[in-house]
Amino acid sequence: MKKPHTKAEDIVPLPRHSENFKVNRMISYIEKHWNDTIELEEIAQWAGSTPCYASALFSKTMCMTLVQYMNAFRINKASILLIESDMTTKDISNYCGFQNSSYFIRIFHSLSGTTPKEYRKQNKPELIH
Repeated sequence: MKKPHTKAEDIVPLPRHSENFKVNRMISYIEKHWNDTIELEEIAQWAGSTPCYASALFSKTMCMTLVQYMNAFRINKASILLIESDMTTKDISNYCGFQNSSYFIRIFHSLSGTTPKEYRKQNKPELIH
């Protein structure tokens, strides 16, 4: 039987900090605006870089692209909502910044190995009457 997810755990373990100031600024921006629509230009401006340089620097430093990091961060937030709320998958998808719920389900499955519905069923505590 799978170990239940707890709030302190992430589905996708993410590095939260780097030795690079600009990368830390990008991570900070994502963590503050994770459920908004985020454009590369905004992140780059926040970090004081051009979009091309910000993207390359992030990928080189973090060993993942900005999009991969944002998706993983959002999926970690979504996993908590799946367990702690009764929001629909579509509502969680929208709340977590995904513009399309089928894309959310696909990304969730690729990162967690299960669909959001299955994840909720496996990890949401049963109510005792």
